[in-house]
Amino acid sequence: MDMKPINFVEGPEKRAFAIPEFVHPNMFTLDNGIEVYSVLSEETETLKIEWVFEAGSVFAEKVMQSAACAELINKGTFTRNGFELIESLEYYGSYFSADSGRDELTMRLFTMRRFLPDVLPIVAEMMLEAAYPQHEFEVWLDARKSAYEINRKKTDYLASSRFPGVLFGEDSGYGKYVKPEHFTQLSANDALVFHKKVLASPCRMYVSGNVPAGWESLLNSLFGSLIRDERIPVEAFASKHNPPQELFLPVDDSVQHSLIIGRRLWVRNVEEYVPLMIMNTALGGYFGSRLMANLREKNGFTYGVGSGVARLYFSDMFKISTDVGAEVSEQARKEIFHEIDVLQNELLSEEELQRVKTYINGSFLRSFDGPQAIMDRYKSLIQYNLPLTFFSRYVEGIKGVTAEQVRESAQKHLTGLSTVVAGKK
Repeated sequence: MDMKPINFVEGPEKRAFAIPEFVHPNMFTLDNGIEVYSVLSEETETLKIEWVFEAGSVFAEKVMQSAACAELINKGTFTRNGFELIESLEYYGSYFSADSGRDELTMRLFTMRRFLPDVLPIVAEMMLEAAYPQHEFEVWLDARKSAYEINRKKTDYLASSRFPGVLFGEDSGYGKYVKPEHFTQLSANDALVFHKKVLASPCRMYVSGNVPAGWESLLNSLFGSLIRDERIPVEAFASKHNPPQELFLPVDDSVQHSLIIGRRLWVRNVEEYVPLMIMNTALGGYFGSRLMANLREKNGFTYGVGSGVARLYFSDMFKISTDVGAEVSEQARKEIFHEIDVLQNELLSEEELQRVKTYINGSFLRSFDGPQAIMDRYKSLIQYNLPLTFFSRYVEGIKGVTAEQVRESAQKHLTGLSTVVAGKK
């Protein structure tokens, strides 16, 4: 049988990375001073509106209070029950949800451009007249408790829920975690009380997609009279991270260990942030990272391992997380610290440095695909009071980062690491 030679086709020509022009959101203010940011496009019929309040769990007096406030806001007002509200939105093909994070309570509306005048009054009713019915609260609390009873036996849940407490202290707003007694200490009235605080806390609105004529006036007529006061008081955090700590959480019937290693950070300027992102990506920020090559490909300890930086209002968190077999847990931990030690003492090769830069640039630009994605990116800047020029400076900064700067970032930020392990002894 004659074999024909294979003709290999050359790939596309390599080109230098070009910095795109980042179009900033438009902004106007409602009568009460609420800032409304928008990224609009006529290429879609969909529309997304977000109300972001500085009223997350860190501002709540009780554990789960902010979560109850957010997740029960659409369960009934003083004139309509939750079923009627949801049915009214579904009639127009629209969807509303709310959730609470550590720093923010966010409400979201997804709808079609032409239906905005019909659905926005329904959202305003839910937001301004939420009643928090007792029976809806009891159903929600029972579901939360059932999920907790299941999750408390999972190693990854235990490790992730307890890790912030190691960094910030278990009595701090970031460090508190759910305990069995919290389910008896929370009431429907607690959700209603916090809801009133939410409406009095700083708020920003984000609009993305296609909007009908007169949408600014419509928003102002419904939400321009919200009473806004000032941020809910919160106990001050210590300026420095705690000394390195180790916490082991026993789960007797588990065959794996969930391992988290990390520390507190505070990085807000581009010049420090860019080397940090390159260093993190090389360590564990993508599939080709050093931790993946070591723990997954070389040693077969895990299916996946990753590292990243979580930005918060009062601090940042850096963490490395993975799930490994209990019998190789200690060895996996040693390998993680070995890779950290290499980053701190040796320079990245030019090939690896360029590979990481290319990956970061590509994934970063893909995150700007469409008006809603663009708004999500800018929202992260606005909420943390960062300049809108941050992205252009970030992309420009990536080009000039050297291997020496990456090593310096590892030496500065990968020290004083705490460890949390959950699993079988």
